[in-house]
Amino acid sequence: MTYLFHYDWFSPYLSELEPWILPLAGQTGLKILEIGSFEGRSAVWFLEQVLTGPEAALTCIDPWQVTPEMIEFEPEVMLAWAEARFDSNTALALQKSPARLIKIKASSEVALPGLPAESYDLIYLDGSHRARYVLSDLVLAWRLLKPEGLLCCDDYGYRRFQDPAWNPALAIDSFLACYQGFYQLLHQGYQVILRKTGDGGPVSQRWEE
Repeated sequence: MTYLFHYDWFSPYLSELEPWILPLAGQTGLKILEIGSFEGRSAVWFLEQVLTGPEAALTCIDPWQVTPEMIEFEPEVMLAWAEARFDSNTALALQKSPARLIKIKASSEVALPGLPAESYDLIYLDGSHRARYVLSDLVLAWRLLKPEGLLCCDDYGYRRFQDPAWNPALAIDSFLACYQGFYQLLHQGYQVILRKTGDGGPVSQRWEE
């Protein structure tokens, strides 16, 4: 049995992620949250390469539904086989990984508020490309990230639409501006990688003089 993938939007940018994520490999109790899973290509990589220690777990959130942007621009992408391939591919990966897989079939705006705060070591955000949804995912995901945890945002370099409101960069830039002082920017390329740090500094430093 082999993996079945129709698309590869993950591997071309893997070199941006590896220096920051691979050092986590093998840790006991490592917990990763993935927002947007599609066929499971990134989930398989996490299971095979990172979640190799005892008590590790991967939570995957995806509605596996056609979105407005897919209907208009990529109608063939989200067909019935996408979720089936995710199930098949991750089942195969789990034969090689000690990790536990938690699959949540729901939109991120529904699923994220119900997850426990500060419970994930790494969050990989690759859901909707529309800026308002990306911003919502970022804010909701931040609450779930442990202190010193990593937040990886895919598609910062995605520029398919002329209207910035349909691309992730507007949301990511807005989040970076609003949360300045609460993170360390580790990498900014096609992917953006943040480390969650302190509380933004003393209140006295945040007031205008």
